[in-house]
Amino acid sequence: MMPRPISSVNPSPVLREARGEIPEPTLPHISGKNNLGRFAVRRKTIRKRIRAKLRRIKPELRKRMHDPLTQTGQWLKSIVRGYFNYYAVPGNTASLSLFRHRLLVLWWHIAVGARSAGSPGHECLTWPRAGYRNRKCSIPILMLVSPLLI
Repeated sequence: MMPRPISSVNPSPVLREARGEIPEPTLPHISGKNNLGRFAVRRKTIRKRIRAKLRRIKPELRKRMHDPLTQTGQWLKSIVRGYFNYYAVPGNTASLSLFRHRLLVLWWHIAVGARSAGSPGHECLTWPRAGYRNRKCSIPILMLVSPLLI
């Protein structure tokens, strides 16, 4: 029996899906050093993908501007959790923290900041108070989900 030749080209996504394979995150591999000074492979989310994801979230946040903060916070929690589930691999922590931070800033400017105009009879919503609400909505902080794949 002749061995099947190995293709150097990745099979199409349709074939991989039919076989039940889960696609790996598309992260560029960067040579680096770990904290002991030894060689390590670093992976980093492409900035263009971070910006694209935030651009897709922004119009939806505008639609949800007048919804209760806890409801919007729960929606953002699911967005961040899904993003972390896909991109959280060792060596990508800085990009994930950046995504979460920019998402919270975007939420502040669109939904939360609009409420804190200081109209008569209402208190201004400041960052510390928003941080309390953030803990209440429990937008996830960074956790590595994927095992180390080399």
